[in-house]
Amino acid sequence: MSVRVVVDSATDVSPEEAERFGIEIVPLVIRIGNEEFRDLELSQEEFWAKVEAAGGRVGTSTPSAGVFTEVFRSIVESGDEVVCLCLSSKLSGTYETAWAAAEQFGDAVAVIDSELISHAIRHIAVEAAKLASSGAGRDEVIGLIEDLKERTSAFLMLDTLDYIQRGGRIAAVMPLLKRVSKAFSIKPIFEVREGRLELVAYVRSRKKAVRKLIDLLAEKGPFVRIGIYHSRAPEVASWAADLLSQAVGIPREECDIRELGQVLDCHGGPGVIGAVGVRGKRD
Repeated sequence: MSVRVVVDSATDVSPEEAERFGIEIVPLVIRIGNEEFRDLELSQEEFWAKVEAAGGRVGTSTPSAGVFTEVFRSIVESGDEVVCLCLSSKLSGTYETAWAAAEQFGDAVAVIDSELISHAIRHIAVEAAKLASSGAGRDEVIGLIEDLKERTSAFLMLDTLDYIQRGGRIAAVMPLLKRVSKAFSIKPIFEVREGRLELVAYVRSRKKAVRKLIDLLAEKGPFVRIGIYHSRAPEVASWAADLLSQAVGIPREECDIRELGQVLDCHGGPGVIGAVGVRGKRD
């Protein structure tokens, strides 16, 4: 009996990584204007062209329990066990949907709330799949996931409030952000803390905000692995990677730079810069 890792598409595991490491991806639903698509169905170029044509009217919804059930059943009936890793339950209903689907399979399927977003989860999913492919059992794979969750810190900066305001993910702080944004053209910075997006700073100008973002993450170190993720901002991401590598003492070529997937694009909009760090194990 082997262990198979399943993720939802908001974890930003790429199709290439899924094929290489044997990961199953369950796609969320992308809504653009009056159209709906499965995540990963559109290329990035097609996605953004449709978003612009729709005036930025975008959203997402969770996969149905039936989609998770089909994936789980296929794996379990082949004689394997499932470890399913999902986008934070504080930001999406995907975890609850996967959990409900898993109930009918008993101990053969374990569903884990990552309490993280995007590429902070992607790294964990890939490492879990590598361990599973080495012959590790389910409990060992789950243990690795929980360990990496505790050692991972993630921050992100928004260039616009328009998209996240529509999604309602930070409703509690929106009145404040809207006031200061209008007055000072600020860029908010959030930490992913216990599965939620917690506002930790707001800074005037994108350049100063990126520097602050890097400083905030560096304070959480020391790190053994770092990464930058972005939405339609490759040049800014490259500069942020330079700053991060200098701040934490990890070679620039070891800083992973990735583009956000379309689920997070729908909620963050263009110009997002995120930073992730994984601390080493304690002695």
